[in-house]
Amino acid sequence: MNIDADILAEWIFRYLQGTLSAEELFALEEWKKQRPENQETFDELISDKAIEKGIARIYEADASKIRVRNRIREGIAAAETGSYSGESQASGEPSARRVYFLRTGWLRYAAAAVIVLAIGIVYYFVATHSETEQPLAGVHTQPSDIAPGGDKAILTLADGTAILLDSAQNGALAQQGNAEVVKAANGRLIYNVKDNEKGQVLMNTMTTPRGGRYELTLPDGTRVWLNAASSITYPTLFVGEERRVTITGEAYFEVFKNERQPFTVAVEGKLFVEALGTHFNVNSYADEGKINTTLLEGSVRVSPDIAGLQPDRLRAPAKKAVILKPGQQAQVSLRNILVINDADIDQVMAWKNGFISIQDAGLAEVMKQLERWYDIQVRYEGEVPAVKFKGKMDRGVSLSGVLRSFSEFGIKTRLEGRTLVVVGN
Repeated sequence: MNIDADILAEWIFRYLQGTLSAEELFALEEWKKQRPENQETFDELISDKAIEKGIARIYEADASKIRVRNRIREGIAAAETGSYSGESQASGEPSARRVYFLRTGWLRYAAAAVIVLAIGIVYYFVATHSETEQPLAGVHTQPSDIAPGGDKAILTLADGTAILLDSAQNGALAQQGNAEVVKAANGRLIYNVKDNEKGQVLMNTMTTPRGGRYELTLPDGTRVWLNAASSITYPTLFVGEERRVTITGEAYFEVFKNERQPFTVAVEGKLFVEALGTHFNVNSYADEGKINTTLLEGSVRVSPDIAGLQPDRLRAPAKKAVILKPGQQAQVSLRNILVINDADIDQVMAWKNGFISIQDAGLAEVMKQLERWYDIQVRYEGEVPAVKFKGKMDRGVSLSGVLRSFSEFGIKTRLEGRTLVVVGN
């Protein structure tokens, strides 16, 4: 990883404020894992002592300001903020790794003091390790290769608590109304609902970063596979006339059949997909230019969302909808629908089955998939080579393995940090 010291200090500051993006939070977590010294530096920066030092630098030591410092210190000691919980107070057992964000004004003010110390401590840390044989991991390093993505996701609970699922232990993670949130032995997230008829309806969100994927079983038994750089927002209890979830990015659904309560996938402001019990894939990445809904089994109704999502409206006007049969794909672009009768199911489902599909794809199209799966940026020097690929590539190989395959097509590349440069003619 290549994290500049200034950026690291800013991330730690925004970590305490609860304003880090999912990608930044994952990157910070990866940096902490790279060396024990990284974790120690992080713990030092978010400690009560560090915050008190920062405040002491900001304020002169008169009586009124000392009282302010004491109040802040007492508040920090009383709240679980800015650090991962290492042990459950109730059971003494290790708990899931959670991120508790600051929600109180004066606690946010205390977090602001950390930035006073952060850059200095980080630069001191860099300097004391600059002459060692092994360079500081995560600061000014250039990777020679990049590992493939894996099972990574953040679960955001109704109260704003964020759980890093890849590092959370198996077992019960949280209670959300009548639903117990459980990480199964195979890593899948499951909601066990005690009473399907009653209980508080809370909204949860699962988010995968670039280089992440995750599997989820919703409270109704529907299974969802989430691709990289995607999200799904859903209730912890399905009530009313429909079961509605909202997604970004790409997801594959195996819907639990319930004729009395249709299952609806919404791509906010763009699309509705309604099903009863069926298997289908929705690709709604913003950089793809269109939304593809591909049906594998059963039947779905695809509707452009003309007016935008409204809480009291279940579906778009019927005259704008199409009904898909297995093997068909609906391509929605600029609120028009094009139905493809013989969709390449193997290509559509490659990501779920552990592959990167390159069948009949141009270089730019393939590079979009690499950017999401390997968490890289792609830059072109010169013209983009006009090539068409065939087949598929294993998503489990490192980036260097992919680039070796490209070289067989005469495509020249070089890696600069996490930027892949494609050298054209």
